[in-house]
Amino acid sequence: MGERSYPPYPVWVEVNLSRFRNNLRAIRDHLSPGCELILVLKSDAYGHGTVELAKAAGEEGLLGRIGIATNEEARWLREAGFDNPIIKLVPSLPDELEEGIELGIEEIVSDVLTVKRLGEIAIAKGRKARIHFGLDTGMGRKGVLDTDAVEPILKMAAVPGVEGVGMMTHFPNADFEDKTFTRQQIASYIRVRDELVRRGLKISLCHVANSAALLDLLESHLDAVRAGLILYGMYPSEHDRRLAGVQPIMSFHTRVALVRTMPRGRSIGYTRSYITPSERAIATLPLGYNDGYFRHLSNKAQVLIRGKRAPVVGVVSMNLVTVDVSEIPGVEVGDEVVLFGEQGGEAISAEELGAWAGTINYEVTTRIGTRNHRIYKQ
Repeated sequence: MGERSYPPYPVWVEVNLSRFRNNLRAIRDHLSPGCELILVLKSDAYGHGTVELAKAAGEEGLLGRIGIATNEEARWLREAGFDNPIIKLVPSLPDELEEGIELGIEEIVSDVLTVKRLGEIAIAKGRKARIHFGLDTGMGRKGVLDTDAVEPILKMAAVPGVEGVGMMTHFPNADFEDKTFTRQQIASYIRVRDELVRRGLKISLCHVANSAALLDLLESHLDAVRAGLILYGMYPSEHDRRLAGVQPIMSFHTRVALVRTMPRGRSIGYTRSYITPSERAIATLPLGYNDGYFRHLSNKAQVLIRGKRAPVVGVVSMNLVTVDVSEIPGVEVGDEVVLFGEQGGEAISAEELGAWAGTINYEVTTRIGTRNHRIYKQ
């Protein structure tokens, strides 16, 4: 088992802060001159830990505006001492607006009514509500439709008590090999921006690029970009440009709890979906879908033990997973198991795990990272 010391719990996630800092530097060096880097640390930094990564970025001198999804995430940051601008990327409910102003959240707005509510609350508190105008160029989730956006945005900008900070849009398929639609969105955004300027409203922070556009479309590097998945060393799709030095920063771990020799013809797990074809060495792992390890991984996934791949056999249950270690000599109780990450020169990626589960790397890290103890490595 070696001399490594293990945490006092059977399942854990490791986050490599050195790699995170390297990723930040690689992204910064890729940006157009003068382009601001907005760090999207929403959903607890895609499962990696919002506050911890904000601290690491601050130590690197690369923490500016932060993208979050909930008031709670803003509270975490404020309570940790961060006074950086915070942009909330998810529309707020009416009863969240007052707290948002108290926390200094910059809201993305899509309608005049919400802006008027914000303005009234801000005036009552002797403050300004800072807003970003949402422009819907094709995502369809929020924002003013680009086909008739100028007048509504001018009306929002004129509401007392508010300060227009920026204008954003979002891309639904910038990670496709064909970038035609994304380029159309950029053109539509610029058309609206230029008309607003002509009408006397200057947008100080224009931002449209997500990770995929940041990587592949330099014309999307306007005043700022919103870096999300790429911060964590992952890519939206196989079509996106790769940046040298960018590496995954999360790995997922457990240990072997039991090893048994099972004769031919024995069923393993619920539903009896796996029957041993011959005598097999079966290791039991103390994790399951309770820990975010997808049930869809049953009889599909592989794990790393002693630097070699072992297949998951049988159904993933709430707290237990079984793997076939017949081809890995010497496996014993206490051995470390890597569910995704690196071990002994072999690697399983979050993308690979997601493909086995029928999902994407975003869901893998957000589900697993927020459910398990996180250990931060320098």
